[in-house]
Amino acid sequence: MGSVKAGEKLTKIQFWELDEALGEEKDSYTARVFLESEAQILASAKHSFSYRNPTLSTLKVVDFVADSEKASTLLSPRELSFLQMPQPGIVDLKFLLLSDQEILYSETLENLPVLEASYQTLYWPFLLEKGKDYTALLKVREHSPALITVYRSDFSAAEAVKILDRDVDVDEYGASVSLIGQSQVPFDGIVRVVLKPKAGAELVFEEPADLLPAGREDTVGIIWQGIPKGDYKVQIQVLNREGKVLDSHETVLRVFEPDLTKTPVKETPSLGTFGNIGIFLASWLGLSRGLFPGRKAHV
Repeated sequence: MGSVKAGEKLTKIQFWELDEALGEEKDSYTARVFLESEAQILASAKHSFSYRNPTLSTLKVVDFVADSEKASTLLSPRELSFLQMPQPGIVDLKFLLLSDQEILYSETLENLPVLEASYQTLYWPFLLEKGKDYTALLKVREHSPALITVYRSDFSAAEAVKILDRDVDVDEYGASVSLIGQSQVPFDGIVRVVLKPKAGAELVFEEPADLLPAGREDTVGIIWQGIPKGDYKVQIQVLNREGKVLDSHETVLRVFEPDLTKTPVKETPSLGTFGNIGIFLASWLGLSRGLFPGRKAHV
């Protein structure tokens, strides 16, 4: 632990491989920790725990998973027997994010009722390092009976981005593609649009996107000019700097050749135009009567 100053608080996490160290012969264990300095034991403590799900628990953690954006868990009341209804309960959830056995972040959600299946999510509030391994822990503390269970999820931080399919617009002039970041490793890459005609060579267009961490959106516009008329299969891809495709979208496009033989039709004045002329004349008549009393105006 190195030197520790007076009043300084340090937290260290040590993992053991359950399958190898604990095996599956026993359900309960006792862990002991010793604080030593120069071969002298300064303090010690012990804690008993169960390897499998505690039988006294009235709640069930259906799933716990973490990634570069968030940690999520699904809880539900446990059925104690076939003849009993599921037992609701109150829990505290503590999420922890670790790297190299150091706690980077923790947050506790207190007094959560679990009356039925309950989904809880915690989004990481800071950026993560691309390619680095992280561990997320979930500590579930039940109020009655007083019980704490711990769950673990490991992941490697990576970029993630999604194309908003409903915000994709493609026509004969170009394409508009909206993206949203889904990782606290900011997406850094390009949008590629490939036009595939029924015959002939493919047309490829690329534009860089903005840096996108989780929750941030960006719209990338691509303009093409003079593409031949015809039907195209349109393939849209989002790639990072290493050329890995993170998301894709496909649609179709029909390009019509403009007819240059038609003469533009002159637009006739609308009813609104005639109305504006009438208002102007009425105003002029009223003004002329005011300026020349007793004089009649003829239109």
